[in-house]
Amino acid sequence: MKKGTLYVLLFICWANGLEAQNDTIPWYEGDKQAGTIAMSIGMGYYLTGNNTALFYNGQDNNRLGFFLGQPQTESQIRDALGGYDFELAQYAPDMRYNATVSFSLGFDYRLKNHWQLSAYFNQVRLQAAGVFTLRVARVNQQNQMEPFIEQVSIGGRERRSQVQLALGKRLFLENNFYLLSEGGLDLTFVEPEQNQFEIGRVYNLPVTLQNNGVANNPLSMGVGFMLGAGIGYQLPSQFGLLLKTTFVNTRVNLNEVVNQRVNIFIPTLSFTKTF
Repeated sequence: MKKGTLYVLLFICWANGLEAQNDTIPWYEGDKQAGTIAMSIGMGYYLTGNNTALFYNGQDNNRLGFFLGQPQTESQIRDALGGYDFELAQYAPDMRYNATVSFSLGFDYRLKNHWQLSAYFNQVRLQAAGVFTLRVARVNQQNQMEPFIEQVSIGGRERRSQVQLALGKRLFLENNFYLLSEGGLDLTFVEPEQNQFEIGRVYNLPVTLQNNGVANNPLSMGVGFMLGAGIGYQLPSQFGLLLKTTFVNTRVNLNEVVNQRVNIFIPTLSFTKTF
């Protein structure tokens, strides 16, 4: 017999032994009943790929260049640069998200044999940041053969909401601990709220651009999948804790400048209550 097969058989025997041992625990017996409902409230650390952060450099439809060319904006920026003319040299090439805290709400419907159907609602506000450059018509004292380049900070803020539907299974351990694994569907909604840069003062770059009198809607809904794994602890009072990591892979499309799959990791600590 191969070692891998032997390990699998040993794990199954060990798991069955734990379940047989836990059959004598009152809270475990109650949890085995189908139709039980549980609720969770959690706080997580939201780690996302930077693909969609590129939206906030203003390159889509020349959104930043159009704004810089407006007469009032151009005059104010020229004054801030000492009266010198300028032109856009390069859009911010490396926009990055800052990791931040997310909040989640979950509902479980317990099935037989420790299977469960779950619905999760997550929400987070993300901050993106980067630097674009202007070519300014003034003498470069460091190197007169090169144009003078002004670096400008630019950033954005977005609201991201997720709805997840998952099928999961719990494996009970000793001392009221259990393992959870689950997988299912993810719907991710991304809505840009703010896009700003600063040259002497803060400018609010519109997150929509009028095309033929119609504003593009930057709201995006991505469809993907989620996988979750965690370890939980449940008291006989039916209160408990769940430490879980969720992986999400979804597609996001913002004004056609960002249209690709994004990977998201969300480690979360939740308080749970079984009814």
